[in-house]
Amino acid sequence: MKNVLTILLFTIASMIAISSNNTVNAQIFCIDQTQIDTEVYCPLIYLPVCGCDGVTYSNECEAQFYGGVTSWTLGICGDIVITPCNDLADVDFGFCDMVMGVGVINGVCTNISGCGAVVNGIDYSPAIYTSMEMCITECSDTLACIDPAQIDTTIPCPLVFIPVCGCDGVTYDNECYAINYGGVTSWTAGVCGNVVIEPCTDVSGISFGACLAILGVAVVDGSCSYISGCGYNIGSVDYSPAFYDTMEACVAGCEGPVDCVDPTLIDPNFGCYDLWDPVCGCDGVTYSNECYATNFGGVTSWTPGACIDISGGCTYMQALNYSPDAILDDGSCLFPPCINTCSGDVDGDSSVSVSDILLLLSNFGAICQ
Repeated sequence: MKNVLTILLFTIASMIAISSNNTVNAQIFCIDQTQIDTEVYCPLIYLPVCGCDGVTYSNECEAQFYGGVTSWTLGICGDIVITPCNDLADVDFGFCDMVMGVGVINGVCTNISGCGAVVNGIDYSPAIYTSMEMCITECSDTLACIDPAQIDTTIPCPLVFIPVCGCDGVTYDNECYAINYGGVTSWTAGVCGNVVIEPCTDVSGISFGACLAILGVAVVDGSCSYISGCGYNIGSVDYSPAFYDTMEACVAGCEGPVDCVDPTLIDPNFGCYDLWDPVCGCDGVTYSNECYATNFGGVTSWTPGACIDISGGCTYMQALNYSPDAILDDGSCLFPPCINTCSGDVDGDSSVSVSDILLLLSNFGAICQ
């Protein structure tokens, strides 16, 4: 975790160090020379806008065709004052992955990333907070946390204590109380301020913000996954204990090692069919088929096919489809039928006698040509 935090802090420091360059780049992309056309007739009305170049234009038409600016905000540049809890939903802070802080977006305190707090000559820093708790506390009157329309104290809620922490910082006995008695629109499980996140906690469904910074590795839907975001604190809950520095550490700590061989499965007396349908056991051994893997190897899992590329084929030289390159017989050998007009006449004298029996015994085990 320390390594991830170090990288995150280094990223923030780097972004601050080059903030002046970001401002210059923003100015460059602010002006589109191709859209400048001073012959365009703009109305003689004064509805001032502040261009992204920091210049005040009489109206949007003059900003676009006379100034060539690509974006602007309503009002005179020097007169636009951002106050705490201003909703920042329509503000584009750029595509940088620098964690800026927490601000109100569409009525909800949200983690914000970007290239800097100054956009189009306007300083939005008064509306950006250093923590989620501070944003919720300072902007509680403007947040869309409480919906009075959903409050209905006549609804009988169950008398069970499964506490949730409302977005208003109040602990409710259960979700029913939070919705119908408190009117809160969102909450997290557990008592406010006392929610303890353990290692390997599954964080599926938790949004850590739209920042691109890699927070680390955590369990999502039962599997270790890389997670990016703006920070570990969501609401009043610190999820950092659920994160690991590396994928290996997360897998070892949360998914755990799998017992590949179960000795209780081994039964060498079990009659397995002699069919070459190889599987690769979790122990790295190739077994003829699943039956042998389970009952002779005791492996608990396998994948279809041999563990390594084994050249299989017919290894009998007398066979019609003999394969000289095969190092493992796969049971595919084909042999020509024996031609004989008299059943049992081995020596070909047109009669079945003792000599045929002796000859048959002497050739016992030979392949019929």
